[in-house]
Amino acid sequence: RMCNIAQTINVLQSVALTEGKDMVLTPTYHVFRMYNVHQGATYIPTDYKVQDKVSSTGGLCPTLSVSSSRDESGAIHVSLANPLLDKAQTVTLTFDSLKPGSVSGENG
Repeated sequence: RMCNIAQTINVLQSVALTEGKDMVLTPTYHVFRMYNVHQGATYIPTDYKVQDKVSSTGGLCPTLSVSSSRDESGAIHVSLANPLLDKAQTVTLTFDSLKPGSVSGENG
């Protein structure tokens, strides 16, 4: 799958908003930044379950978005995005037969 953003500044769903000399990075920016580790990597199918779904113009959507890939160095990247602005999510990751040597994460 591929995601493109047609217009990047001062439009609906832009990555940055500006006014004069001021600029703010939007949630769209942070999701694009978070997912850039998957560029050029090998897709890893990921199974996940969510308790709830959120209403969208296209119907019901999961309350969590998950993508996984393995890069050229063998590192596995798992990106999670919570589309709910007012509800934290508790997540448990299980790697089955994989034995990670180290794990790191960030909350953005």
